[in-house]
Amino acid sequence: MNIYQQALMAQNACNGGGIINSLPAIVEEIRAEAIAAKGDWSISDINEHPVIQLIADKLVDLAGVRSMEAYSQAYDICAARAGA
Repeated sequence: MNIYQQALMAQNACNGGGIINSLPAIVEEIRAEAIAAKGDWSISDINEHPVIQLIADKLVDLAGVRSMEAYSQAYDICAARAGA
């Protein structure tokens, strides 16, 4: 299955951990794609790739942080537990 198929299949996923586990291989494929197309890659090639965009959006959905309030609460909890 190619990375584009994976991104589309992820849209029906219910397990964020499974999606996250697939990310290293997906990132490597995106790097290879960029190198094949232009001889090099940049972090923007990865961050702004349509596959990453779809997967990131799905992870946001699964994590329930679509609202700024939910994001702020999660950030505050992490900061408190990190000792920040």
